[in-house]
Amino acid sequence: MKTYIISVLVVAISLTVAQLVIPKGRIKTAVEAAISVIFIAAVISPLTDLNVFNFFDTETVIANSEQKIEYIDKGVEKYCTKYIKDRLERIDLIAEKVEVEIRRGEINKIDIYLSNLVIEENNEHINNTVIENYVAEKLSLNPEIIKVHV
Repeated sequence: MKTYIISVLVVAISLTVAQLVIPKGRIKTAVEAAISVIFIAAVISPLTDLNVFNFFDTETVIANSEQKIEYIDKGVEKYCTKYIKDRLERIDLIAEKVEVEIRRGEINKIDIYLSNLVIEENNEHINNTVIENYVAEKLSLNPEIIKVHV
């Protein structure tokens, strides 16, 4: 009940301020009618289950924030994938595929599938760890997050 009263007061104050800001004329009448409808909907929403106060629901806000963060992370992943492929080509390494995993704005893991790596099979000094360290150094990244597949 307390939330309902606070919500109605917030809507009432917001609508009053909106009424004061609107210039005089024909548009003021239309806006006042719209404001009246909004206020009535806010007052009767508990009776009709309209859920006008959805923007006060913290769970909805948190869920929407998580979706936005995931959307941003996906965009950053695409950018990082292209950037890493370009950087690898500059050091003469061709990647068939690069998979970047980003969570909450931080790179968690990078999988690099190289296609043109030429290493003598009997060379005991070069292994995946050496290649991962080399790639991490060239990309200025933490070697712990890089996994190279040859």
